[in-house]
Amino acid sequence: MGRKQQHHSNSTQGVPLREHPQPHYQRLLESAGYVWFRAACDGVVTDIDATAEHLFGWSRDEFVGRTLCEMVHSDWQSRVHIFYLNQLEENIPETTFEFPIRTASGQYRWVEQIVHLNPEDPTVPFEGIIRDITRRHQATERLDVMSHVSWSLIEQSGNLIAVTDTEGRYVFANSDYLDWLGCSLQDILGKSDLELGMVGMPRFHALTMQVMTSGAMRIIEENLHYKGLPRSFTIIKHPMRSPAGLVTGAVTIMRDISARKQAEDALRQSEERYRIIVEQQKELISRWTSDTRLTFVNDAYCRAFGQTREQLIGTSYLDLVPPELHAQMHQQIEESIRSRVPIHYEHPVIAPDGELHWQEWTDVPIFDAQGNFVEFQSSGRDVTRRRLAEIDRSDYIQRLEVIQQVDIELTRSLDIDYVLDIALSAAVSISRADAGAIHLLENDQLRVARVIGDYPDGLVGTVIPLTTGLIGRAARRKEAELVFDVMSDPDYVPNVAHIQAQMTMPLIAQDRLIGTINVQTSEPGRFTPQMFDFLKLLAARIASALDNARLHRTTESQLAELQSLYQQVSNLEQLKTQMIRIAAHDLRNPLGVINGYLQLIRGEQEPVSDPRLLDYVDIMKDSVTRIDKITRDILTLERVSAGRTSMDEDIDMTKLALDAVQTSRIQATRKSQDLQVELPPKAVYVRGDRFLLPETAVNLINNAIKYTPDGGRIIVRLWTEGDQVIFTVEDNGVGIPEDRQVGLFQPFYRVQLKETRAIKGTGLGLHLVRTIIEQHGGHVRFQSSYGQGSTFGFDLPRVTVAASNGRSRRRAAHG
Repeated sequence: MGRKQQHHSNSTQGVPLREHPQPHYQRLLESAGYVWFRAACDGVVTDIDATAEHLFGWSRDEFVGRTLCEMVHSDWQSRVHIFYLNQLEENIPETTFEFPIRTASGQYRWVEQIVHLNPEDPTVPFEGIIRDITRRHQATERLDVMSHVSWSLIEQSGNLIAVTDTEGRYVFANSDYLDWLGCSLQDILGKSDLELGMVGMPRFHALTMQVMTSGAMRIIEENLHYKGLPRSFTIIKHPMRSPAGLVTGAVTIMRDISARKQAEDALRQSEERYRIIVEQQKELISRWTSDTRLTFVNDAYCRAFGQTREQLIGTSYLDLVPPELHAQMHQQIEESIRSRVPIHYEHPVIAPDGELHWQEWTDVPIFDAQGNFVEFQSSGRDVTRRRLAEIDRSDYIQRLEVIQQVDIELTRSLDIDYVLDIALSAAVSISRADAGAIHLLENDQLRVARVIGDYPDGLVGTVIPLTTGLIGRAARRKEAELVFDVMSDPDYVPNVAHIQAQMTMPLIAQDRLIGTINVQTSEPGRFTPQMFDFLKLLAARIASALDNARLHRTTESQLAELQSLYQQVSNLEQLKTQMIRIAAHDLRNPLGVINGYLQLIRGEQEPVSDPRLLDYVDIMKDSVTRIDKITRDILTLERVSAGRTSMDEDIDMTKLALDAVQTSRIQATRKSQDLQVELPPKAVYVRGDRFLLPETAVNLINNAIKYTPDGGRIIVRLWTEGDQVIFTVEDNGVGIPEDRQVGLFQPFYRVQLKETRAIKGTGLGLHLVRTIIEQHGGHVRFQSSYGQGSTFGFDLPRVTVAASNGRSRRRAAHG
């Protein structure tokens, strides 16, 4: 940015030299950085100081004979020419002019030229000096840029800004300030606030003079009208100082804070609404700093801990938490501040009565606009009831697990002495009783079978009439009883010292009383209704196990007698059938287990939420499945043995095999087994019973699934060979050792291997398959290698089926 300065003067500046300056003048000019020159009327340089070469890179000879305009920037050549022409025509003795001149290197430097007019020599009228002002010019340009930037910032700041001198008179104001005054800059320059005559301005003037006198900044807030609207302003008056520190004036900055004021008013209203809402909450609400010091608590928080707000504010909320949890909670606080993730947790607190209560809390970290942590906002609630309910539920689950384990133990053996020992030990352990006894019903009397505790010697084996004591009463009524104070019950017969309470349960299986079990305690309050319900459940299982054990003992005795009379008794088959019917009937006892669990679950007021309860549902389903399988196998076997079958129907074996595979596919999927099927392209038929034949296929497939490990392979095949239809099931499962294959198709025969010990079964499946297939005129197929797998199957006579007049007509495959 260039600037031209032209100065007209009647006095001579510098030295008007007619000839080349004398040496002492030359040294003065060089030390001042000047270059002396002379030029003709047409601007041609006739003489110039040798200093020009140092300043511009042009030698003296290169300057002489050339005009200065040749070396001036093209944008300035016409202006320099006019400058010389005007000075000569108007006879101006001395002028000053600034312009850019090109150096020998091709760069441009700014120079200041002072030219004198020499009227004595009209041929060489111009004489002057040139000085390099490039640095000054660059500084001026930067100052102009900074002034422009400062002006733009002042205008675009959004603030009302004015500057006054030491007498309070205006020397500057930006457009926003002028809009507020309703004046132009010319209207206010040189005037003070008093002279403007506006309302309220005398106070402004007084404030300005205070700043000038004290040299200190003043800040006030005022409500003023701006652009016709009431607005709120922060007014800052700041003293201006010279480099020497003297106050030279004052700057006024007026900042519109109406929006902030409105936001603050809205915030106050919001905080008031928030305070009302918070104080009316039943939830516990607090705010606290990172060192756990409370800064706010609502009324619910105060009530929960029995302290006033004044007592709580400033204290650590950890004072109300057990000390062993402090380290863990500090760690959670640090992690929440770092990750900015709220904390959700439950912990015990010390209630006003000194007891531990449980509270559930959510702590949310709060940060300011710059991302700095401020404090935590917390909300909590008392969950003591729920926590105690969960503890009770946990105890409940643990007892169920104990009962499940007892159930496993009770079904492990059919020895009645073993069952009695396990049953009584479990009852005493679960109830935490001091004593207990089991009585078995014999000839309308109760015989003491087992006792635990400080009973009199010789009590086992004695009999008790049904009319005696709490045991006889429970047996007569077939109802369980919980007596909290036995000494107040007239029927109580003491047999253990210091007994306080007694629970007595009748042992009932299939609606028949088989005995009683009772437990006793000397500690008041130990027996509870919940414990009573558990013991009733256990009693139902004990009754079922005892009944099975007694039946097993009876069955063993009868079986031994049958075996000794086998060669002599001609009606053995009839007796065997009756025994099978009895067994099928009595195997329904596991229903007692299911009914007990279902009764307990139905008795719960809340829905089942604990996943472990689903395990018991699976146990019940398993029991139902086992009963159904046992019953079906036995009844099917009885039906086949009795010849009550229909053998005149055409059976599509292709569809039968496919349906059997589909029926069993879910079981194979559960064990991740690969269940494949290979069928002929067309349907093949056999003649037989449409209910019995599908059962043989399903039995063989299910056996393969059962005795094949997880991930194994099972292939079901159906094909024809001549007049035979062949069905096989091949697996790569456990297999059967050769020495265990002899009795494989005998009833109740089960191969006992370490790999199959946990697999449940009746021992009737293969016997039933062989019986059905042989009745259909077929043969059973079998092949097995221990550790490699087995193949079971059968072949049956094939028949063809042709349609005739809408009815099926059968013909033997061989014609």
